[in-house]
Amino acid sequence: MRRIPTLRMVVLAPLLVWVCACKIEPIEELELREESPLVLPTVVRPFSSELPADDRSAAEWDAGLQRHLGFLTSPELGGRRPGTPGAELTVGHVISVLQSAGLSPNGPDLGWTQGVGVRVADTHGLTITVQAPPPEKGKAPPPQRFEEGLWLQHRGSAGPGSLRLRPEGQPPLPPPPEPPPPEETPPPEQLRLIDPAAIIASASPLSGYREAFESAWHDGMSVAVLPIPGEDAATLGAAERWREPEVQSLRLGRDPPAALDLQGFVAGDVYQALLDARSTPGAVVGLEYETTERWFENANVIGRLAGGRRPEQAIVVVTHWDAGGLSEPLADGGGELNAGSLAVLLSVAEMAGRWRSAGRRPDRSIVFVAEAAGSLGHRGIDQFIEASGIRPANIVAVVCLEQLGGPDSDLLVVDGSRSTLFKDVTALEPTARSITPGEHRYGHAAFLELRVPAITLTRPALSEPDGTTPSLSMAALRRDAELTFRVLWDLADRAEVPRLVEPESEAPPPTPAAPPPAPAPAVVEEGGAPPDQPPP
Repeated sequence: MRRIPTLRMVVLAPLLVWVCACKIEPIEELELREESPLVLPTVVRPFSSELPADDRSAAEWDAGLQRHLGFLTSPELGGRRPGTPGAELTVGHVISVLQSAGLSPNGPDLGWTQGVGVRVADTHGLTITVQAPPPEKGKAPPPQRFEEGLWLQHRGSAGPGSLRLRPEGQPPLPPPPEPPPPEETPPPEQLRLIDPAAIIASASPLSGYREAFESAWHDGMSVAVLPIPGEDAATLGAAERWREPEVQSLRLGRDPPAALDLQGFVAGDVYQALLDARSTPGAVVGLEYETTERWFENANVIGRLAGGRRPEQAIVVVTHWDAGGLSEPLADGGGELNAGSLAVLLSVAEMAGRWRSAGRRPDRSIVFVAEAAGSLGHRGIDQFIEASGIRPANIVAVVCLEQLGGPDSDLLVVDGSRSTLFKDVTALEPTARSITPGEHRYGHAAFLELRVPAITLTRPALSEPDGTTPSLSMAALRRDAELTFRVLWDLADRAEVPRLVEPESEAPPPTPAAPPPAPAPAVVEEGGAPPDQPPP
């Protein structure tokens, strides 16, 4: 009975001796393999372009960017026009990517989407007539009729419209010898002819025009017009906004906003005829028009990577998924405009999800927003701020992406001088430049108005001498994606929060002190001496 244990000892003894002779390394000295996709460094690695010996990171970014670009520019999407079947396919793709990345839905109803209703009002069939009053004897002259050179918008309900107007400031008619019979027609409404010189010179042309029309509405006018500018491209480009259909962010069934019946621009000869009517007592202006409308609803897609210690605070990254505005869908796909920015947002979300799966969680939450109707004036951002459920007070910073991936161009930071976010960008991209937005309305502007630090990153493709636009650069897109990821993660993980930078007050330079007045010449009386000299 004792032979079995003895035999076991004889067999196991050499094995135990060999095991004890082996060197056992402590866990702290073990090196994890680089190939593991779940192993993440304690600090963010340099850009992949700065690591020529290791192309694994570049390949990961390129694979994701190319996959998304291939789908976003496919014929099935038709250029991702708002209100088209391609828009629905785009929204479905964004939801699928964010869900696969492990993000949580963050819509207002705890879903992935937030509806964005859009109303498009098109004013056409415009006609202006100017009728001079009849003379004391004889018939009234025929009215002047204008159908060209009218850039006017009606923001109200659809249907035909007819207005009878009297220019503001028109002298009254002399009182008749006998009181006239009561008029069956209502009195004319008020028409304001805005003087171009009255537009605030310090404001941009677009904002100046809008303020002038808004002021006319508050003063009780029904119609306000300006002459079509022809001096420079900036004023003409701003005025041409009133040739396009009016786009409003509305939910289906809501009434259009209260505004002037008509506002916009008229040609020089029309404006002169209206000025003549203003100086002619009794002249009446007639205005005929028709407005058609169409409604559609698209959706913002909102996902959240929840933070650890401060999950209620959010770093928001936004780009719009649509392109082309109200133009017709493209049969062969395309629509590269802003496809690169959407590919960057989706690739950054995937990378953030991989970091989260590996055990890394930022202190603050990162909210990813694929905006609807961005090519129609960022209507989706307006809806996000109004009803997303995320309080602006909990938004620490906003980074908008627009037209990234342009070859041979610098990274531009729109309104970089307005906050300390510009330093976060230039720490990674020293050649980045801060620019002012000009007439173009970028998505971050609505957040700046709420006193939230916000910027837009853009690297637009520069047009060739023949007018064509080059294709996106994969190297530039990869660099933009890596920079965006690093900026977002750092903002979400550090204790310091970005802040707004107030513009320095432009106080007038101090007026130089006037030189002391020259002493008055001494008056010497005849036979006397100057006052400062003793008499002889």
